Amino acid sequence: TQARTDLARDIATVSDMYAKEAGISPRDLAKVLGGIAVIESRFGVLRRVTGTAYESSAGGALHYLNRTIAGETTQAMSDPRVASRVNALGVNIANGVSAEEAWTLKEDNVLALSLLSRRIVRTLREHPELKDNPVMLATRVYQAHNLGDAGANALARGGRFALEALDHKAAAN
Repeated sequence: TQARTDLARDIATVSDMYAKEAGISPRDLAKVLGGIAVIESRFGVLRRVTGTAYESSAGGALHYLNRTIAGETTQAMSDPRVASRVNALGVNIANGVSAEEAWTLKEDNVLALSLLSRRIVRTLREHPELKDNPVMLATRVYQAHNLGDAGANALARGGRFALEALDHKAAAN
């Protein structure tokens, strides 16, 4: 219950931070963030991935992989909201991110949601037709988060067969 309460509070906080930039209401942004959190972690309850066919470092409310959270955080440090949060967490990413530091970043809902919100902003710039449809926006963003941009594009173009041709692991996922 506490994990869900904390995640709901943090979704509201981050939705207010990024809604204007995304060009959608904080409520719609919260729907997208919450929808993805439900898929990834049952809304913050399952914080680690276990029992999968391929070993995974995925964790936190949004199940970021160690390398993904490190890379996205590094790329997002020009965003003062992200930089401030990373500094508050006491993580110095200048010399890379250790596995322990990656977990610190992944377990912070506000940071993870901020990185996801940045992806939502980019997705809306590329696909403005999704602006008024939070369900389709969440679907598209989740696919890109889970499969990478290439996987999401392949899936959108040709369904599962196109995804399997690109990467059998992604199709199994």
